[in-house]
Amino acid sequence: MFILGVKRSNKMDKKVKVVSLVSQRVVLTVPDIRLRRVWERKGATMVIPFEQLEEAMYSPGVENMFRNGILGIDDMEVKIALGLEPEDAKEPVNI
Repeated sequence: MFILGVKRSNKMDKKVKVVSLVSQRVVLTVPDIRLRRVWERKGATMVIPFEQLEEAMYSPGVENMFRNGILGIDDMEVKIALGLEPEDAKEPVNI
């Protein structure tokens, strides 16, 4: 199966660690897919299934949280699959 031009691997079936990059409380809520996560402080990590996070990225607010550096993902393969980094990136180009 392909996701955004990237071959889907077993890693995509797993959970994604999402970390808060800001010192304030961050709340991610997408009612349509029953997704709600709260990061209480900078460096706090929450785990979200890849498929649920992929679906949440269609919400402009969720995508903006990642693009503006409020939330972050360390796994480059996941970032590329979600469209947060260019397909040919080896090192992070965006936040």
